[in-house]
Amino acid sequence: MSPVKDQQELLARLVKEAKKDPQPEVHIRGDAMAKYAPIGRIVLAVQQAGIVKIAFITEPPAPGGGE
Repeated sequence: MSPVKDQQELLARLVKEAKKDPQPEVHIRGDAMAKYAPIGRIVLAVQQAGIVKIAFITEPPAPGGGE
């Protein structure tokens, strides 16, 4: 839940996470106003890091912003 400044920082964080055992699953939540290009860049970074499980969350967040 912490922002990243650019694609390189995102990839570095993902590579670090990819080394964990068991490897974490990446959950991507977008809203109706989300643009496709940034989501595509995120998916590409996840793949480049070697993470194999990616899920798209389609349910709205719980009231108050919790998971």
